[in-house]
Amino acid sequence: MVHKFITIGIVTTVLGLVIFLLMFHPVDNSKENSIKITGKLHEIYEGGVNDICFRLHGDSACYYINRGLEQGLNLDELQRTLEQKEITIWYANYWSLFNIAKNSRHIDQLALGDSIIFTEW
Repeated sequence: MVHKFITIGIVTTVLGLVIFLLMFHPVDNSKENSIKITGKLHEIYEGGVNDICFRLHGDSACYYINRGLEQGLNLDELQRTLEQKEITIWYANYWSLFNIAKNSRHIDQLALGDSIIFTEW
């Protein structure tokens, strides 16, 4: 009986550790691991904790700059500069239990034409 409880405890601990690692693995923000997308900006808004979120026309995904407002970016200025314009976003290609559908995408770099607005590279 004791062996059964020990075995259940070990299995539960290992499964918990695996789930924890899947949920909190680091994001590879390298250029080689990024996906590039270009589209017309539909909306910019604050989301999460000081994140700046972008939505493109015809795309249901939310592209976000993590803690963008803490990094010196200004939401009003971005809205004036980028409103209804064609922008290019490079986002991290990763999977997480928090984002199984991949509808929330971490921005590595944001550009308007040849001008880099934000970059993590």
